Amino acid sequence: MKLHFNAQLHRKSMLWSMGGLLASQILVMLPVNNAEAHGAVGFPIARQYQCHIEQGYWNNPADVPSADCRQAIINGQQFDNPQLPFTQWNELSANPSNPNSEASVRAVVPNGLLCAGGDPQKGALDSVPTTMWRKTDVTPEKGTIQLRWDLTTPHNPAQMKIYLSKASYDPTQPLRWEDLTLIHDALAPAAASGALANGTNGNIYLIDIPIPEDRTGNAIIYSYWQRDDAGNEGFFNCSDINIIKGSTSNFPWISNSTFVTPGISPAVNDQIRFRVMGGAQGLESVDTQLLITAQNQAQGVWSQELAATLNNKYSTVVKIGVRSGDEINYNNSNTDVNRVWLRSGYSSAMSLIAGTTEPENPQAPVAHITAPTSVESNGTINFSASGSTGQSLSYQWEFLNFTPTTATSQNVTARAVTTSQALVGTAKLTVTNDKGIQNSVEKTIAISPSGETEQTYPLWDRNNVLSYTAGTTVTGLDGQVWACKPFPFSSWCAQAVHANWLDNNWPYAAGSAAAAALPEDGRAWSLVTRSHHH
Repeated sequence: MKLHFNAQLHRKSMLWSMGGLLASQILVMLPVNNAEAHGAVGFPIARQYQCHIEQGYWNNPADVPSADCRQAIINGQQFDNPQLPFTQWNELSANPSNPNSEASVRAVVPNGLLCAGGDPQKGALDSVPTTMWRKTDVTPEKGTIQLRWDLTTPHNPAQMKIYLSKASYDPTQPLRWEDLTLIHDALAPAAASGALANGTNGNIYLIDIPIPEDRTGNAIIYSYWQRDDAGNEGFFNCSDINIIKGSTSNFPWISNSTFVTPGISPAVNDQIRFRVMGGAQGLESVDTQLLITAQNQAQGVWSQELAATLNNKYSTVVKIGVRSGDEINYNNSNTDVNRVWLRSGYSSAMSLIAGTTEPENPQAPVAHITAPTSVESNGTINFSASGSTGQSLSYQWEFLNFTPTTATSQNVTARAVTTSQALVGTAKLTVTNDKGIQNSVEKTIAISPSGETEQTYPLWDRNNVLSYTAGTTVTGLDGQVWACKPFPFSSWCAQAVHANWLDNNWPYAAGSAAAAALPEDGRAWSLVTRSHHH
């Protein structure tokens, strides 16, 4: 399993050197390949997913925009990484030894940790009382609502079990298995493509679930997605809802969400994007943007302008305001009470598009190559264009006496040709900015012939990981030599291996298959050339 991160809705940067930041906190702040990431319930939105989307949780807890997410950060302070439930929003998982056994599932996800997927480090999702968590309004249509899993990676075959908290559940206490009633148990549907809660498009599961006719008011939907694979990995999410009894009148609108997404704070030249998606495939019915200027930057102003556009131009699809009888009107004096009203089967998303300021006299780009000056025969070498300057650069590499011979990424790992005599290799980098202006630079690298006797290094050992630091060199699981990268990557090298993980599945094991699937900037170890002695 690997971490996965989405873009922030606002531009507040993470603090890399804030007081008390530990190595485990740095670990989850770095981007990692998401090929094995999974998903979360997007509607009704799960607790950790909503907090992840709103962001604001990296600095002072007072900066967290919503009271429920803020309290979860505060409750999590007993752990080194209180942000973990939100950074691993799509990985609230556990591995029951026998998913078909209720006792086996309860053993790995015990009472009091249901919303955390059994992980004590994510226990703030349970310790914050249900009374504090925001509720998603749901109105059953013919006794059912449609639940949506937002997938970073779909997994089929899989089993979906959905529970509803009993009317007798005490919301001041953490959720227990005996507080739940099973309302859906079936194979996962085929993944569809549609809109996600974070405003992007992606893979989704759509599941129609029954709601008992006698239930109204607050409740918890507990979703359990069990993969059918060797690892028995299952995912567990809590969604807080307010059940609104289906109306028998002709009122066609369903309350979807609050209008203004918490945490959105636009700057001049940014745009507020609002979309409405509908149908099983999540096709867009509305996609409009509002440009932020110095005149409408205040939330009370831009939100009113955007609402006016939606109410006037798209009134058959969406309405913004407060319901009074069968009328929906925008409240200008208290913008926080306005809600998004949609037709049945539709969803909406608000997001921030960062603006760009064009320089008056844009500078020409400058290409720069960072790489060693020598390498041994058949050895690997890392080339980086990160020192290049310019706006929105694209990269074109050309190599002589290395493979690959061309590349287009910012950073490239290339292998020198095998040779019995000294050679000179070259790397040429051409950078192009968004105006089509180019600049090139070339670097030569001495390629020395191989020796006869290879220096040996100790094997990577899960029992020794706490001793690994920047520069530690080991023989990896693949038989090649690996060196622990400098800070901040070095914290990954020393990351303790979970007891139920195989070495080759651990992404921070030197030379593991899991590490090989990651991009270079997601790996803890760097492949090095073996030293030889004559």
